[in-house]
Amino acid sequence: MNGPAVWTLCCACSCLLVLACSPGAAAPCRVEFSLGPDGHCYPPPDDPSVTDVLYGLPDCVLAAPTDEISLDAGCANPVCAADIFAAMDEALGGAPDCRAMGTSRHTCSWNDAIEGTFPNNEAADGPYPQGRTDTLTVLPGYDGTTVGGLAVGIATRCFVEVLGVPTRIVWVDVEGTLTAEELRWDAYGLDVYDEEAEVGSHPDGTVDRLRLAGAAQ
Repeated sequence: MNGPAVWTLCCACSCLLVLACSPGAAAPCRVEFSLGPDGHCYPPPDDPSVTDVLYGLPDCVLAAPTDEISLDAGCANPVCAADIFAAMDEALGGAPDCRAMGTSRHTCSWNDAIEGTFPNNEAADGPYPQGRTDTLTVLPGYDGTTVGGLAVGIATRCFVEVLGVPTRIVWVDVEGTLTAEELRWDAYGLDVYDEEAEVGSHPDGTVDRLRLAGAAQ
């Protein structure tokens, strides 16, 4: 398997791309963009790999919709990005699994469901109680979804179908198939990851975690 490759959509084009791919758009695609067999518009083939990656995403089956995850707000009920550690710990039931990330930050997860990264409290060798996390990570143990049925555990294609072409894609070559490993939507402050934890494993087309920052980020 070769190393990851990265494709980034220019910021000036991102909104136009999403509009072109939205249902009900007046024209099927922008000039120089092509309509794929899945009904979405794809960028010019300056790098054919980008189109190959998007075409190769697995079929989408959305989760049952709820309103537990808000991409705009950067929240996964009952917590949000930029919450302080003490508030998250109280809301999520305490007893987090925390680990040092260098000398200045601690990453803490609750019940394999929610994770945040907080400033280090040097006096206690743990997270500073009033420290804020910049982002919120949704892990496999979290059951909630967005109102559109997006969640951890579904196909990465679902996020493309609901949110449009991502701003950035990182992919790897898995036995000759280009497979998306990371997708980012700047408009939502959202990163979607497909990364298997076991040694020797590889992306399989299923979302393993979401990192939320909110639409203002």
